[in-house]
Amino acid sequence: MGVRNLSFYLILMAGAAYIATQGLDLWDSGYIIGYSWRMAEGALPYKDFFYKGPPATLFLWSIGVKVLPVWGQYYFLKLINWLLFGWQTQLWLAGIERGLAWKIPNRNLIGWIGVVFSVQFFPMYPWPTTDGLLYSAIAFYLWTLCFKTYKINFYILWIGLFSIAAALTKQSFYAVPVAFLCATALRYPWRTVGYLFLSQLLGLGLFLGALTSFTTLENFLSHTTGETTLSALIYSGVINYFTAYQQLEILWISLFCLVLAWGIWVLKMRYRWEKSLQLLALCFGIYGIIWAVVFSFQEGSRLLWLGIVIGMMALLGTKTNRHKASVFGLVLAVAWCAAISLGYPFPILMGTSLLVLFLWLLQTHFPSYTSLAQGILIIGIICGTAYQYQPYAELPLNELHYDLGTVSPKLAGIKTSKVHYEKWQELQKLQRQFRHKTPIVAPNMALFYYAMDIQNPLPADWLLNWEIHRDPKTLLEIASSTENVIFVEKSFVRGNEHFMPQKREDFSMVTDYIVRHFRLQQETKHFLIYNGTPLDAPLPQTSSPRTLP
Repeated sequence: MGVRNLSFYLILMAGAAYIATQGLDLWDSGYIIGYSWRMAEGALPYKDFFYKGPPATLFLWSIGVKVLPVWGQYYFLKLINWLLFGWQTQLWLAGIERGLAWKIPNRNLIGWIGVVFSVQFFPMYPWPTTDGLLYSAIAFYLWTLCFKTYKINFYILWIGLFSIAAALTKQSFYAVPVAFLCATALRYPWRTVGYLFLSQLLGLGLFLGALTSFTTLENFLSHTTGETTLSALIYSGVINYFTAYQQLEILWISLFCLVLAWGIWVLKMRYRWEKSLQLLALCFGIYGIIWAVVFSFQEGSRLLWLGIVIGMMALLGTKTNRHKASVFGLVLAVAWCAAISLGYPFPILMGTSLLVLFLWLLQTHFPSYTSLAQGILIIGIICGTAYQYQPYAELPLNELHYDLGTVSPKLAGIKTSKVHYEKWQELQKLQRQFRHKTPIVAPNMALFYYAMDIQNPLPADWLLNWEIHRDPKTLLEIASSTENVIFVEKSFVRGNEHFMPQKREDFSMVTDYIVRHFRLQQETKHFLIYNGTPLDAPLPQTSSPRTLP
């Protein structure tokens, strides 16, 4: 590792060491760690608890939970994830350099700014999407390594295995192995594509062998399908790139004027269509960056992605540039996979790579302006971040003063807001008060069981409708035991949870049933306490797939 690369990680670690302490939402931060802790304690997904995604992320982070010390463990898990994100960013940049035969100017500086652009609103807790990006980055780096060494037969095995590993983090990454096959077909003979396909089949076979050692394929498929409608996937993967903007009228009026000006200019200059498309790509990219700084970084990343798509189309039009189009295509495909989500439908987590591809397009046409563009880009992202930054589902940084280490040693070092700290303190007191019973928290705060070292009697930690395997009946039958005590967040009863629909039952029908039919025993500032109660009222039979917000 060179001095410059080492400096990248040192500066990244210094920033991450601070940012990782800031904020702990009560929404989904504990979801993956809670289930990873279950696995570290011997439980298995699909068999012992509900999990709606492929299991690669849980297996990865269960190792961290198992080997890291208890004190400050959650902080160190976040810090590790920050460093892994920085590493995969460097893998993408190194691969792009090799794939385009182009040395990225000020690569480390672009890498730092790109990380800020990509993750400024994300708390960087372990998450399937970032793990999918990590495995994809390793496969991409190895794929471009073949460009100069031509050791395709050696690397092809690992490219196939890591592309399958990416697919096993999240359903939206199922397309990643296909993307690698398509990109390989653009650059190599069909025989090489066949070898890659065989290596992917090997990876899939290894996974299925491990899976069927503890559960059935049918059980796995029942957990990992049916939670999202086709219309929601089409919206997330296609429609929202054109319609999901807060200032939609401003967007389309200004875009129309921009495209009109582009059309007049290319007709006047009589450019060939390839160059015309590349100029249009630059227009979209510049507009996306401006939109990011002025309005929303996440929305701006969509416009930047569309610009890079146009740039790839221009490259595909010439035989001499098709190998470069394969690099564009892989980056775009992985960014698209990462953005297929109803919770975070933005390609911004691949923002660093998208920015670098934009700079490559810029320097091919305006090489003398590349340094100026870099400077403006860096200043704009810093200013935009300073203006827009706020920790995910938390209060601003200047209000995060309360260390959660007083609640649990695992949460030591994590600073949170007064309201969140009070809720955690109340849970700690309630757990001690009802120590003769088994506590259940509903519907959120999935990190509770991990933080307090309590085995959840339910097969689900997060009781939202789309996280319970469409089986509220089983959860309520277990919760009804008189050995249980249920702590229900008042914020749910009031209807002011994040992303909560108008009807409580559309958010968590399990919690709604408990509030309506279980026996209320006690009330605190933030919680309603219910005893396990016999199930006299009719039980809900299934929960509906998640729909558009």
